[in-house]
Formats: sequence, C-alpha cells, structure tokens
Amino acid sequence: FCYYRTNNKADAEDLTAQIFLAVLEALPRYRQQGHFAGWLFSIARNKINDHHRRVSHIPLDESTLPPLHA
Repeated sequence: FCYYRTNNKADAEDLTAQIFLAVLEALPRYRQQGHFAGWLFSIARNKINDHHRRVSHIPLDESTLPPLHA
C-alpha cells in the first residue's frame, strides 16, 4: 500500500515503520466499533498524506542548482 502510494521503495519502508509505530501507540485508544483494517488503513492514509505534504514543501538549495544561461 505504501509503495503504491509513494512509488519509492525507501519511502515506503520508512512509512511502513512509522505506521506500525503509530498503530502500536494508538492501539489502547482503538474502540472495537469498526473494522480493524479500516482503522489501520486510516492511520496509513494519514501518515502517507503527511509524507506527501512534507516532501512537497522541501526548500531548494540554490547553491546546488546549475547556473542558468540567458
């Protein structure tokens, strides 16, 4: 699921670890009113969305860009 949403193996592995940690931390608050899989996927979806927001706002380091020729 993470790889499908990121298309990057390293990011998918990092996100998977973050998701499992978030699930373990949130498990005591899980109310068995719905399906566990739905609850798990909502945590995964939120973590992946957070990742996309974070990646889209990484500032560029202008010193590493090639010079522009006019």
